[in-house]
Amino acid sequence: MQHRIGIGQLRSGTLRYVHRAATGDTIEVLRRGRLVAELQAPTGAPPAVRDAAERVTAVDVSLIRSQAGQYFDRVAAGDVLEIMHRGHAIGRICPRAPDVGAKPRRCAA
Repeated sequence: MQHRIGIGQLRSGTLRYVHRAATGDTIEVLRRGRLVAELQAPTGAPPAVRDAAERVTAVDVSLIRSQAGQYFDRVAAGDVLEIMHRGHAIGRICPRAPDVGAKPRRCAA
C-alpha cells in the first residue's frame, strides 16, 4: 500500500511509519507539498558493503522527531538517513525525485 505523508506526520508517528515501511508499504514524504523522500526498510548490509558513492548518515529516531527540517535538508542534498533505535537500524530515508511519475531512487543494498 502507498502512503503520502508530510514531515509533521512523520515526526509525530515516526515508529509507526517506519514499521509500515518495514512490512513493505511505500511511504513517500512530502516537504512543503513537494515529494522529497521515501521511507524504506533497512538494508541489513554493514556500512563496508554499501555503495561507496552513497552518503549514509546514522540518525537516532528521536532526532528525526526533534530536528526533522535539518535532516531533510541533508536528504534533499542527496544523503541517505539510516534511522536507528536502541542501536539497531530500523529504516532508511532515501532521496526521491519530485516528479510524480518518476521512479524512486533506490538506496543501494
